[in-house]
Amino acid sequence: MKKTPKIAYVANAVEKGETYAENMRRHDRAVREGFYFEALLIEYAMIEDRLRSFLYHSGMLLERNDSKGFRRTKSQILMMLRQLDARKTNTSIISISAKEDVVRAMLGWYASQDAATGDDKYLNALWNQIDTRLDAMQVCATLDALDAWREYRNEVIHALMHKNIDAVEADMPAMCDQGMALVRDMDKYVKQIKYRNCVRRSIRLKTDSGSRA
Repeated sequence: MKKTPKIAYVANAVEKGETYAENMRRHDRAVREGFYFEALLIEYAMIEDRLRSFLYHSGMLLERNDSKGFRRTKSQILMMLRQLDARKTNTSIISISAKEDVVRAMLGWYASQDAATGDDKYLNALWNQIDTRLDAMQVCATLDALDAWREYRNEVIHALMHKNIDAVEADMPAMCDQGMALVRDMDKYVKQIKYRNCVRRSIRLKTDSGSRA
C-alpha cells in the first residue's frame, strides 16, 4: 500500500521553480551566516532531485515521484543495470545511490554500443541523446566526486558526535562549496538529457517545459 506523504508535492513546474528558488535563497543565507549543516542538507536534497529529474527525462519514470521504473522501459533499464551488476533484480530508486547506479548503468550501456541499436525506439533515442548532448566521461567523473562528497556528508550527519569539532568546522565551508558545484553540474546534465524532450517523446510520454523540472 502506497504511503500518503505528510507534506504535499509541488503541483506543477511553476511551483517546482518557486521551491527551487526559495531553497537556493535559504542555502545562500545559511552559507553567509555559517549554518553549514543546513547548507549541506539543502545541497543533498537538490542533488537527489537532479538525479531523479535526470532519470525522468531519460524515460525511466512515468511520473516524477515514482520509486521504480515503469513497464514500458523497465526491461531496458534492468538490462543496463545488469550490465553494471549482474545481481540486480529490480529498478528501485529509493536511495540516492540507487539513482546514481541507474545513471551509471545508462552511461555504461551507451559506452558499450557503437551506435543506436536495433528497432527499439526508446534505446535509440536514449543513445542518440547521450551521444549528441552529454559528455559521458564527464558525467561519470561528477558521480565519482559525488560519491566522495556523500561519504563526507554522511559522516557529518550520522556520526557528528564522534568527530573532532575543529576538523568539522575547518572542512565545512569547502565541502559546502563542493556540494553546490555538484548541484550545478547535475542541473547542467539534466538540461542536456532533457533537450527537446527527445527521449520521452520517442515513447510518447508527457513532457513539460519547467526550468527546474
